[in-house]
Amino acid sequence: KKGNRNNKKNPLANVGRALGGNRSFQGGGQSLGGTQPGRVFQVTFPHPGPLGMRIEKRANGEGSAIVSVVIEGSQAEAAGLQRGDILCYGGTNGEIEINYNQFLQLASSPDRP
Repeated sequence: KKGNRNNKKNPLANVGRALGGNRSFQGGGQSLGGTQPGRVFQVTFPHPGPLGMRIEKRANGEGSAIVSVVIEGSQAEAAGLQRGDILCYGGTNGEIEINYNQFLQLASSPDRP
């Protein structure tokens, strides 16, 4: 399904609203799936507004954030994110994964990176 289901039951659809301003969200990623498994890359979301992706908890015992859906035409798609990408902290070369709950807090914080 294309588009952004923007409602209170989908907290990720509303993450961008809380981001506001001209700050960019930056972090790293590591691909488990998609076209380049194992690739580590840097991601920046330079625009306020919805990020255009759905994140789920990775079943690894630590609850890491993993991309489950990327919306066509979104910032996430423009950044090159794909289903199966694991979100990691920038500057860690993909070695420190972002916990799902930490990602939600970071993405919705006015002091986000």
